[in-house]
Amino acid sequence: MKSIHLQDFPQWSEWPARLLGRTEWKTPNRTVEKIDSEYDKDKYLSCLTFLDARSQAATPEDVKRFEFGAAPDTPICVSLGNDLYELPLQEARARYYALLIENLSPAIQAARSVVELGAGYGYNLWLLRERFKDKAFAGGEFCSLHKGESNLATMPKHSRKLILESKQSPGNTKNCMAN
Repeated sequence: MKSIHLQDFPQWSEWPARLLGRTEWKTPNRTVEKIDSEYDKDKYLSCLTFLDARSQAATPEDVKRFEFGAAPDTPICVSLGNDLYELPLQEARARYYALLIENLSPAIQAARSVVELGAGYGYNLWLLRERFKDKAFAGGEFCSLHKGESNLATMPKHSRKLILESKQSPGNTKNCMAN
């Protein structure tokens, strides 16, 4: 883990220049049409294209790796406490999801069901389901490809099916699309 000095942060991100007013930043106009285009024409469509090209079913982890579009050893900048570090993407992701599980564990242990709105294709739910097998998980995402609940199971190709199965209702699957 290599330390990154704050003065070197602009090499990793455009945000310092934006925050200091050195780069013009305009708040994007978020309309339903814009959001629909971003998800259905960009994020979701690229993930569906990836899934269609596969000869076998994909796991949520396969889709997440595709979504990042970078090799697991690609260096990225992360903050740990008040400090910045360079970590391989795979290690940064592992630390992020360990932190997610650590922080959500008390609430999940006290619940019977977990619902994630804005669940994308269900990666977080899949990850949590692996850890909390006795809980029911469901998620939904904005997506005009699927009116209401995003559900890859209703799509024709078996390779699009990413399953998050609820123990309380065996056979009832909740499948979410790309985030």
